[in-house]
Amino acid sequence: MIINLLKHTMVALVMLLPFSAEAANSRSQDHSMHPVYSGYEFGKDAKVIDFAVQPLAVPIGVTAEVMKRDTILRKALGELGMEIRFHPFMKGADINFFLKQGDIEAATAGDMPVITAAAETDITVTALAKRGFSSIISKGHLQLSELKGLRVGFPEGSTAHYTLLIALSQYGMSDADIIMVPLNVDKLISELENGKIDAFSAYEPVPAIALAGNKDFTVIMKYLNTTYLYFSKPFIDNYREAASAILASHVRALRWMIRDKRNLLKACGWNIDAVKELSGKGMDLSVDKLAEIVRSDILNISSSPSIPQRDLADSGYVQRVFNMLKKHQKVHPSAKLEKVISSFDNSMIKEVLIHPVKFRLNDFDYK
Repeated sequence: MIINLLKHTMVALVMLLPFSAEAANSRSQDHSMHPVYSGYEFGKDAKVIDFAVQPLAVPIGVTAEVMKRDTILRKALGELGMEIRFHPFMKGADINFFLKQGDIEAATAGDMPVITAAAETDITVTALAKRGFSSIISKGHLQLSELKGLRVGFPEGSTAHYTLLIALSQYGMSDADIIMVPLNVDKLISELENGKIDAFSAYEPVPAIALAGNKDFTVIMKYLNTTYLYFSKPFIDNYREAASAILASHVRALRWMIRDKRNLLKACGWNIDAVKELSGKGMDLSVDKLAEIVRSDILNISSSPSIPQRDLADSGYVQRVFNMLKKHQKVHPSAKLEKVISSFDNSMIKEVLIHPVKFRLNDFDYK
């Protein structure tokens, strides 16, 4: 099949008009000029699958490092005349910029960026990649209400951003009650240490690193988040077999890490190296502590990373996230819940799981 108008055509066929100053600014950033991303070589034709990963997010950064080394995946794609390239990003909102440009076919990201993408472009969300917590960390404050008028850092457009919004809502507050300070995830701890912000919201491993290195830091609130594996819809529609091979690799990686602690420790070591390569800094967290976090976040999804049907039901998790994003103008006012819900598709992961021999779910070969 030929789908080669700017690779898989431009995924973002609908460009939405700006609807608030903040939303317009976040969407107008040209990440193609980013000092790291501008050096990425995305595939120019359909034979190259560009997979966006986040080394600074746990456990998905660790899972991605395992998948990068999956020789079974590379062989399966090779038989289809295809190859896969992994590109590291700071956060999901950055990934979505390149997804809309048509540069990215597959990615893992948290609830806010995925549901935003589902509302604004054509994607297919195929599997869970994490069930774990984001946390709001403060220095010298014990209650969220104490942060009124103070500076709170967060990675914009991320699952931690959503955590902050939902936490404020539960305390009868809004983002107007605090000073919102968008920061890259690797800057959050140092900005709080230096007094440039008064608190931050982040996903793991940042909270664990912050608490380990700063005895005066406190967890104000924790919120359970979900992270997903998703694809551009044109890619799924035209290369379903390749997408299934990637899903199988995702399942293998989860099973391999849970199977033996030595595997998990090795994967965490790979991730620590990837973090240093992306950010230029090491991770101030032991391999054992990182492994503990990863195991906790993937334990409940390692056997079956299917998206729970209850999450897609009326008043379910996806609808709650969508409603919160719409309330805070993080998606266009015309965005439809029906479009978001229809972007979630469990059929592919179910097909992979019921054919473990065909997809070699219990064979492992990492190099």
